Amino acid sequence: EFSVGSSEGAITPTTIDIQNQSAYGCGLPAPVRVGNELLFVSPSIDEETGSRRDEVRAMAADRFDASTYASPDVLALAEHLGEGGIVDMDAQRSLVWMVRTDGVLVTLRLDRDNEVVAASKQITDGAFESVSVIPQADGSRDVWAIVRRTIDGQTRRYVERFVNSAFVDCGIRGTSGPGATVWTGLSHLEGKTVAVRADGIAQAPAVVTGGQITLARAAFEVEIGLPFTPRVVTLIPEVQGPGGSVQGMQTRNFEVSVRLKDTIGCRVNGRDLQFRNFGAGTLDQPVEPFSGLERVSLLGFQRGDTELVIEQPQPYPFHLLAVIRRMEFNDG
Repeated sequence: EFSVGSSEGAITPTTIDIQNQSAYGCGLPAPVRVGNELLFVSPSIDEETGSRRDEVRAMAADRFDASTYASPDVLALAEHLGEGGIVDMDAQRSLVWMVRTDGVLVTLRLDRDNEVVAASKQITDGAFESVSVIPQADGSRDVWAIVRRTIDGQTRRYVERFVNSAFVDCGIRGTSGPGATVWTGLSHLEGKTVAVRADGIAQAPAVVTGGQITLARAAFEVEIGLPFTPRVVTLIPEVQGPGGSVQGMQTRNFEVSVRLKDTIGCRVNGRDLQFRNFGAGTLDQPVEPFSGLERVSLLGFQRGDTELVIEQPQPYPFHLLAVIRRMEFNDG
């Protein structure tokens, strides 16, 4: 990586100044700009396994010397997300979307003002092959992807758009004034088991046959597509006890609180949280989104492995803001 400038203002053949800033090198995906940083993929090899594991470096002026540029690896604390290599990349303001060689989509939130550098992966029934962020007339930026799927025994490629209010992959939305039990327009998912949300309520999974599915009851509005499960797996906490670190000790999560926002449905280590209250008029309408704290009691001691799995297996909104644990430790 090089910087080009001039000590005399304008660059001329006799005043040009080229300085080598780093020697990491840039891979095939074109670099993208996020704020004042330039992100680029630097090909790398895992020294232990010998397999490819790309780095994503953020090039920006050094805090102490504006003429010097640093390029730290923003995936340093999540190296596994670069495994296999990154073949495509684009930026949506502070979100960076990256496609790996194995078809997994990696999403990186880079928000320096709030000291947030967080990456996660997205897996679909198929493989992502390319991603692009396209500006719209209203100033928004839509994320589009080319996805390879196996449908009815054949390989097909679809151009798909990410929609924040959609809770299925490769899905459709439909409306019917009088209501309908048979919904067509699903030939692109022939033979697939799909998730269904009818009038805001999750229905039993259905198999697409002849480009259509049949519901158990008539619905006025539906969303139908491939299911996916948002899943958060926590790290093992580092806590200092009287004898030092509690890593490796017997550990018990006796209460876990999750702070949610506009969420319907949540499961903690296999235990479903309750989101519907009993009372008149509660069973003939969709569940209202919940914001606040929900608690679940967990029993049993474990040694060394105290991770929490928080997920939402149904096609509903899910926003997890915080996880609060109450834990016990002993060295027995």
